[in-house]
Amino acid sequence: MNGYHFSLIPSVCYLPLAGQVQLMTKPYIWQTRLLIDHFISLPIGAFISFPEIKIQSTLNGYTPSLSTQYLNLLAKLNIVGKTGNNTWVKKKQVSFHKRMEDGLEDDRRTLAQLKSLQRIKI
Repeated sequence: MNGYHFSLIPSVCYLPLAGQVQLMTKPYIWQTRLLIDHFISLPIGAFISFPEIKIQSTLNGYTPSLSTQYLNLLAKLNIVGKTGNNTWVKKKQVSFHKRMEDGLEDDRRTLAQLKSLQRIKI
């Protein structure tokens, strides 16, 4: 993606979401694309808007909003803040790693955050 090796992609581009089961694209591809195209270049405090990811409906007609699910999880990780109904603001910068060791440390930190969210039933 944009010249970045997949091992240096930030951990928040590998987040598990319930609705992605319906999507045939690997999560790190569409999550990285959203961050590159609609997040990284914005300053902290800027409003965030992710386009909807096209996804097939389930057999019962449910069509999950992956962009909203992703933003909700980013909010729980304190990277964005929710300021209203589907209104989000950037709280922290996300950057690509320069070294694999930094990526591994980010993975450990993100995994610990996700585990702690699971204990409080995200």
